[in-house]
Amino acid sequence: MQPPLVSLPRQYVSGESYRFLGRQYLLKIEIGIVEHVRLTRACIIVQAHDGYDKKRIAALLENWYGGHAERVFTMLLKECYRRVEPLGIPFPQLSIRLMKTKWGSCTSKGRVTLNLKLIQAPLPLIRYVILHELCHLKELNHSPRFWQLLERVLPNWQALRAELNHYEFNESNS
Repeated sequence: MQPPLVSLPRQYVSGESYRFLGRQYLLKIEIGIVEHVRLTRACIIVQAHDGYDKKRIAALLENWYGGHAERVFTMLLKECYRRVEPLGIPFPQLSIRLMKTKWGSCTSKGRVTLNLKLIQAPLPLIRYVILHELCHLKELNHSPRFWQLLERVLPNWQALRAELNHYEFNESNS
């Protein structure tokens, strides 16, 4: 799959814009005893011991995104799997990691890996990537049979792919 579009590297300061599940939020840095990240209607609030420690703020944000990605991707994988289960595709193992050049990948042994950055995208785009990778568990290439299979389980895949390839993601410094 196509690599993500890249934006300017993050500075991890209040006022920066961050995406989560397709919505844009302002980053707000607060100083506090207990380090954590929380989401409000308009902001992603990072509370850290030192509001100027960019590496710590980046790590807190990445862990927050990772926790949400684990929950959301697992839920969507189960949902999407129902579409391909009748085709004899085995239920895969899921892994999540930050990838520089791919949205997702899969192995012949039944492991689907999703890019952590996908947690920034709207749910339909995440579903597209998951279904794309699930179809690869039956067709491990981009042959005409693969595209026919994807068309069968996701008729609007071309529009979703085009949207994903033009979606602006937050770039991390990792």
